[in-house]
Amino acid sequence: MNIEIIFTHQAKNWLSDSILYDSSDSYVKYLEGRGYSLSSIGNYLGCVAHFAHWLKTQHIKLQQIDETLVNRFLDQHLPLCDCALRIQRSRHQIRPALKHLLVALRLNAQILPQTVTTPASIQEEISQFDTHLDQVCGLAAATRIRSIGIVKIFLIEIFSDKPIDTTILKPTDVSLFVVTHAKGCKPSTCKIVGGALRRYFRFRGMHGDCTLGLIASIPSIAEWRLARLPEVLSDDELTQFLNAFDRQTSTGKRDYAMGRVLLTLGCEPVRWHNCSLMT
Repeated sequence: MNIEIIFTHQAKNWLSDSILYDSSDSYVKYLEGRGYSLSSIGNYLGCVAHFAHWLKTQHIKLQQIDETLVNRFLDQHLPLCDCALRIQRSRHQIRPALKHLLVALRLNAQILPQTVTTPASIQEEISQFDTHLDQVCGLAAATRIRSIGIVKIFLIEIFSDKPIDTTILKPTDVSLFVVTHAKGCKPSTCKIVGGALRRYFRFRGMHGDCTLGLIASIPSIAEWRLARLPEVLSDDELTQFLNAFDRQTSTGKRDYAMGRVLLTLGCEPVRWHNCSLMT
């Protein structure tokens, strides 16, 4: 497991002494693949550790984990939880963490596949939307699959088995869905969620629905051009940089001195305090 991921000592003990310990690395890799930050992964691991501790007290096996068990933990245990103090108890945090856990476990065939019955009205809507994306928008199959998956989740969460009616949708329904499902993801991943909903609402607009307000309510995700660049160089990189100068020549000595000045001015004193370059 990545040593930079931080969560409480109590949570680490619970996780290491549970049936989910062997699955923790694959869970972390799954979250990293979805663009989650180290801090978010640490929070989610804390949630999983709480769930793992509860599974142990209930003598539940790995193969028994499913949505019903997760809901039992959320609805029955959390309201009365008297576990150690410094652990995740927030339903808002724990629910998505365990949702991702189920996906990760199924990807590794560790638990049974989910049996989900999509309402006929939503299935028909998704089919027509897919045709629109293919024949009207001309999108690639991979893009269509991502868009359809996101819109399907949105429709199920909002309408369930009720008829689809965009007139009852509020801008807050849309913005809350985007914020909830994009939380902890990279900006590029967040944009996929918003882009899928925009395509769907434009599709509904072509069928006469008034969806301009819903489209406008989708949050814009900022992605700065240089945001992915590292903030500072590592000590090894600093060493390689300074060793690149030929200090046997006057020009190399001059360039080396300029490089040292630039690095000293650009780095925090604490960082340089422990740096072997300061001789």
